[in-house]
This record gives sequence, structure tokens and C-alpha cells, in this order.
Amino acid sequence: MPSLIRTATAEQNLNGYVRVRRDPNLVAQFIGFETRYLDKTALADNELLLQVRVRHGQVKLATNAYFFEEGKGKHFAAAKYGEFRVNHNGELLLDALLDQHLQKL
Repeated sequence: MPSLIRTATAEQNLNGYVRVRRDPNLVAQFIGFETRYLDKTALADNELLLQVRVRHGQVKLATNAYFFEEGKGKHFAAAKYGEFRVNHNGELLLDALLDQHLQKL
């Protein structure tokens, strides 16, 4: 998704929102970039707005840190997806790492 966000905006530094649609597995699919928060009535039932920051061309949707017990790095290296909680402002909190079958690691 970061490459889609970079393509949607030419700016190197900005704050905004990524509009996503959740598929039947609740995996977010990129729809577009919004410069302001939209009222929920402007979104379809399966759509969300996620806060995003672009700094020097790097996309930051949530913290880039996930802390786990020492010695478990190899186990979590198999992660293909992240499971997030999203608050009413579109802020993300990483809740779990998931494998390619959407199973928690």
C-alpha cells in the first residue's frame, strides 16, 4: 500500500488520510488519498479512513515498532499482514502480526 499512497500524492511531506475498502477477509484495499477527514456519511459501510503521514517520501501509517519477547524474531519474521485497531480519528494501533493465511502468529 505505501507505493500506492506515494503514487496518489506527489508531495514529500504531508498529513492526510488513506481511504480503504475492507474485503470479505477484512484486508484493507487502497481506494485513494484524502487531504481531510471525511464525515462517515461520505464513506461506504465497508470503508475506513486511516491517518497517514508522508515524510521525505516515506509513508507512515502507524508506528514502525512492534515489540516482542527476545528470541522470537524468527517466528514473527513470517508476518505478511498486520492486524490493527482504528480509533474514531483514523489513528492505527498494531494489535497483532498475521501469517499469509491471516492467522495470528
